[in-house]
Amino acid sequence: MESKCVSTIRLCIADNIINNVIDEDSTPALWEKLEKLYLEKNLTTKLNLKRDLYMLKMEDGANLMEHLNVFKELLDQLGRVDIKVEEKDQTLLLLTSLSDSFEHMVTTVLYGKNTLQMGEIESALLSYEKTMRKVNNSGSAFVAYDQNRRGRNAVKGSSSRGRSKFKNCGKGVHCYSAKSGDT
Repeated sequence: MESKCVSTIRLCIADNIINNVIDEDSTPALWEKLEKLYLEKNLTTKLNLKRDLYMLKMEDGANLMEHLNVFKELLDQLGRVDIKVEEKDQTLLLLTSLSDSFEHMVTTVLYGKNTLQMGEIESALLSYEKTMRKVNNSGSAFVAYDQNRRGRNAVKGSSSRGRSKFKNCGKGVHCYSAKSGDT
């Protein structure tokens, strides 16, 4: 039973890590060695994990679900080194880590709430992303047309009548002059 357990743990370890624990034959010794190597609870590890959480920023166009997974993994790692982040701080850190495309959603979520619960925030964000993906994929765009044009010149005031005129001053540039003689 012991050898099966050690074998199972070794199968789950990445190739570049297995060399560090290949000489351990008992499950407790193997597990202790892995914890010592990769889960030290020293101040440096704690500070680096906190820094990673506080500096986390979602890139524009990135997948929200992947960002949530990275965020939750950092929280989980902090929990394993005995650092608990309160739920209200978790939600605020999550909202501030989002890309600028979520700015309106973040503003809406932050105002008018007495409490912020992680589950509600995640659900609202995922729903918002789904809606935005539908809008972006529909390809619809609004185009305004000048219906009063009726064959007139596109530049208003280009006729020779009246005091002020638009004159063509170069390639596609129109200059406005107060008198007909100025350019």
